[in-house]
Amino acid sequence: MKRMVVDMTKSMVNIRNILFTFKEHNERNLTVIKQVYNARTLYHSSQRGCKMEMQHLMNLLERDMYIHWQNE
Repeated sequence: MKRMVVDMTKSMVNIRNILFTFKEHNERNLTVIKQVYNARTLYHSSQRGCKMEMQHLMNLLERDMYIHWQNE
């Protein structure tokens, strides 16, 4: 389940659609939306590492060249 949540999260799939996909493939699936939220949060935290959210955001912005720091 967690691997599928990570793959769908990378593909920008909506949380409700992730849950719907689980239910569609197995009608007896007992997964609730809270478990999907928790799995996504765990994945995002693992991507961020020990950085705070804002530090991670600034690193991504710099990496993708949305911002550029100039040394004086």
